[in-house]
Amino acid sequence: MSTNSVDLEIVLSWVPAVGGFLVTVLYNAPGEHDDYRFFKQEPIVFDVDRLAGLRQAAVDDYGVALGEMLFPVESRHLLDKAVNASAEFPVHLRLVIDPKAPPAYQAIRWETLCHPDTGARLTTSGRIRFSRFIANVPGSGVPSVLARTGEQRALVAVANPADVSAFVTGPVPLSPIAVGDEIQRATDALVDMQVDVLGGEGRPRATRRNIVETLGKGVQILYLVCHGRISEHDRSEILLEDDDGDADVVDGAAFAGDVGALNTHPTIVVLSSCQSAGRGTVVPAGGGKPTADEPRMESTAESLSALGPALGMAGAAVVIGMQGDVTMKTTARFFPRFFTELNIDGVPARAMATARQTIRDRPDWYMPVMYSRLKRGSTWYLPRFGGQEAALFSKLRTRIGARHCTPVVGAGIAGEDGVLPSRQDVASE
Repeated sequence: MSTNSVDLEIVLSWVPAVGGFLVTVLYNAPGEHDDYRFFKQEPIVFDVDRLAGLRQAAVDDYGVALGEMLFPVESRHLLDKAVNASAEFPVHLRLVIDPKAPPAYQAIRWETLCHPDTGARLTTSGRIRFSRFIANVPGSGVPSVLARTGEQRALVAVANPADVSAFVTGPVPLSPIAVGDEIQRATDALVDMQVDVLGGEGRPRATRRNIVETLGKGVQILYLVCHGRISEHDRSEILLEDDDGDADVVDGAAFAGDVGALNTHPTIVVLSSCQSAGRGTVVPAGGGKPTADEPRMESTAESLSALGPALGMAGAAVVIGMQGDVTMKTTARFFPRFFTELNIDGVPARAMATARQTIRDRPDWYMPVMYSRLKRGSTWYLPRFGGQEAALFSKLRTRIGARHCTPVVGAGIAGEDGVLPSRQDVASE
C-alpha cells in the first residue's frame, strides 16, 4: 500500500524459556521497491536491573541504554534509515510488546528511547510518531473508529473514595484526590466537547456501574481519574467508588471486559492517577540534584497504565496513560495541546508527537504513554466527499436529468439501526 509516511515497527515476541524476546524490525518507506525486515535469531534479554538502576540517573542515559538493547548493531541501519527519512516524511515508530510478557516489560520507560550511537531522543520530534502498538489478536474487540458528524462527547469520571487512605501501594498510603481540580483540568483539556462528569459534590458517583452506563450512551472519550495498583497476583486493579462513596476495588481486566461488552466503545481513553496533597522532588532532565518541589501525580499511575493494553484489546482505538510521578504542570501543558491537535485531523500519533514536543523541556517529558490500535490513521473520519462536493453534485444532477440515476433518500442509507456504515479501513491506514 502506497503511503506518504515511513513505517518502522519493532515486534517483541516473548520467549519464556530464556526470559527474553525474539525481535523483528520491519521498515518501509515511500519510493522503496522492497520492505526491509530484520529478524534476530537469538532472543534479546533486556537488562531490567540495569535499567532500574538508571531510573535515578539522567533520563537520556536510560534512553541510550534502552536503545542499545532494543537495536542491536545488526538492525541499527534500519533505525538510521528511518531517522534520515524523517527529514522528508513523518515516521511512524511502533513498538509491539507481546501481551504474554510479564508486566515489568510494560513498565520499561520505552518513551525515553534514544539513538544508541548519537544519543538523540527519538520521541520528542514532531516527525517521529511513537506509539505502543496493540496488534489484533483473536478475541480482541474491533477498534472504534467513528464517523464525526457533530460535537464529540466525553465522560470525565473522578473516583475519590472516602477510605482511600486505607489502601497502600508500597511504603506510603494513598492520598485523597482533589476532585474539583481534576475535573477542571480535564474539562479545560476537553473544551471543544460535550462533557459529562461523574464524581464531586452534587454529581453521581464515579462507580463502576455509572461509568459503564454512561459510556453505553455513546461517549467517544473517557477521561478516568482514579488510583490504581498491581495486585499480589500481578493483576491491574483500579479504585472506584461504591454507592456509599467508599472504595470499590475493581479488577482491571473485568473493567476492560465491561467496556468491551458495550455496543459502542469509547474511541479514546485517558487514564490519570492523581495525588492532591502529595509533593515530590523534580529530577532535572539532565540528571543531578533534585530541584524545587512541585505538585505531582501519584506513583500509582504506573500501575494504572497496565490497564491500557487491556482497554485497547477491548476496543478503544487509543489509550493515553502515565508512567510515574508526572507533574501537574506537565499534564496541564500536555493534555490541552494533545486534544487541540487531535481535533484537527483525528490522528493520535501526530497529536501525541506534537504534544510531547511542547513538554520536551520538562523533567518528566517521557511519562505520557500512548497505546494504539491504529497503525497510522485517524480515530474518526468525516463523512464527506473530499472537497469535491460541487463537482460530484453537478454530475449527479446531470445523471438525474438524463434519467441515468435514481436518487434514493431516507434513513435506510445509514442502516436499520441508524448507524453509519463501518469504516474500519480507516484504522489500517
